[in-house]
Amino acid sequence: MRPNRHLMPLTLAWPMSEGDQRKPGFSEFVVGRTGSLAMQLSIVCCISLLRLEGNVPVVAYDGAVEPERQTKTARIEPSGVPQTAFADSELRLRFVCHDGEAVPWQASAARRPFSSGAVVPKQGWGEIRLQTPSVKDGIGLPIQVAVGDALCKVLVLGNDPLDGRRQWAEQLQIVLFDRSGKTAKAFEAIELPYRQATGLSGLGAVTKGMIVVGEGLSLDEHRGLDRVLCQVARQGVPVILLRPDSGDFTISDPGPSRFELRRGDVGERIDSRTAGDLRQTIGFRVAGDRNGPVLRIAEQSSDYAWGDFRFDDGRGRLCCVTWNLLDEWEASPAPRFFFVRLLELVSGGKDLPGGKTNE
Repeated sequence: MRPNRHLMPLTLAWPMSEGDQRKPGFSEFVVGRTGSLAMQLSIVCCISLLRLEGNVPVVAYDGAVEPERQTKTARIEPSGVPQTAFADSELRLRFVCHDGEAVPWQASAARRPFSSGAVVPKQGWGEIRLQTPSVKDGIGLPIQVAVGDALCKVLVLGNDPLDGRRQWAEQLQIVLFDRSGKTAKAFEAIELPYRQATGLSGLGAVTKGMIVVGEGLSLDEHRGLDRVLCQVARQGVPVILLRPDSGDFTISDPGPSRFELRRGDVGERIDSRTAGDLRQTIGFRVAGDRNGPVLRIAEQSSDYAWGDFRFDDGRGRLCCVTWNLLDEWEASPAPRFFFVRLLELVSGGKDLPGGKTNE
């Protein structure tokens, strides 16, 4: 094993007498017969040279290589651990078990244990069921579940992502175009105010606020929707197109002044707290025809999940996203908190954190 070139030699000091012999493998530094100051300095040096690699403290010393460390396969590994969970609800964690022994676990929040037990393997699998703590709406409480050698981290969130922000939500003046009614029910579940647009003519008349197109729409069945949405975006109205089921969406001329296309991992930049629990089963590809760029919906999760098109020097905006938000709206806090973060981003005219747009 190569010595780490960033490590300084370890120096020990001790008072010497005439019979003292030099200790092999160590350097020697002696101050007088008491050696008290030198010993204090050497203790500081020893502490500073201790380091952790994984869970193993390693000490480097003169003329010697680092000690060999034995690794073992963890008895249990997480498989199916959510990133978020509702407060006051049952949380289920699944594990792959490498042997048949029961493995103890303990859940804690703010360094205080609140639940414990043991995972009993059955056919190579184990499961933990625990009740999550209560939290105030709008506040996230990180909890940790230690299971054998594994540590699972889950963020506990309340039911209401708009707690204390009703006035802000009203000021958004959301106009919803939702033929299936599923997105409207999701909005009502979190008491997000909106008004319904009954047709394309109603959308085309919007001059303030923002437009949200409900999830699950077939673009081919609503001819002209792309043209109307591009028109209002050019007039300065932000537009969010939630995951369409199928069809093409043409960005008609005059085209955007700038745009950004990203795949599913961009969710971490929108909201790192919740993105890990989102699913993307479809995406879109970008093609072109004589009328302008075309977003073509495809059943490939590896395709683009985020398209951000800016008009009129950035004041107008059209965003297309393809995450499945409604499927888990009632089962997980992630979709609703992620969607509220999306509203903040688009309505405020903000760029994605740490990203650049294509000119």
